Formats: sequence, C-alpha cells, structure tokens
Amino acid sequence: MNFIKIILSAIVLFATSIAVNAEVSSGTVTVLRTTMDGQKTLYFKMNPMPAGVTQWLYVREGSGNAAGCQLITDDTMLQLAYSSLLAAKTAAQRITVGYCADSNGYGLVNQYIELD
Repeated sequence: MNFIKIILSAIVLFATSIAVNAEVSSGTVTVLRTTMDGQKTLYFKMNPMPAGVTQWLYVREGSGNAAGCQLITDDTMLQLAYSSLLAAKTAAQRITVGYCADSNGYGLVNQYIELD
C-alpha cells in the first residue's frame, strides 16, 4: 500500500514549482544512477533522451540555481523521485518529465515525474 502511495505522490512531484524555461519529454528509463558523495543527486537516462540534453537528466536536493536552472527539491521529493524512476525502470513503463535543460548539457528535472 505504501508503494502505491509513493507512486501516486510521484505523479505530482515538483508540481508546486513553475520554472520559466520548463520543457517536457517522455520515454523509458534506461539507466538509473545514484551518487555516494553526499551531493544527494539522482541521475538517469531515457530513451529517447530529450532534445538539448546530451549528458544525463538529474534530480538534486537543494535550492538556488544549477547551471541556469532552479533547484527546488528536498529530501522527501528526492526519495519519491528515486522510487518513481526505479518503479518505471523495473516495469519498463514510460514516464514524462518536466525539466530544464541546463547550460552543461544536463537536464534538471525540477517540475514533475509522471508515470504514463
């Protein structure tokens, strides 16, 4: 039951923030990577990758800016994002993300993750 709550909560992940330069992309999660360096960042790749994202899509805990994109995620949202992405990858389910393509070729997911 908690798993279902996590998935449902993830559908509205980051819905409280509106970024000026938000973009939307859909696909399946092909790679999921977490960091162990204390930065609290979650990286993933999708097929297809969004236009303008040549490196990784990522979710990072914090506030402020990261290469021209707004960071808005706290620890709870980071955990929900991980649960959602892991569930989507395991089930080969399509997702849609609201993201900001940063100036380094990465895509900061700072709007939402929706399991289609």
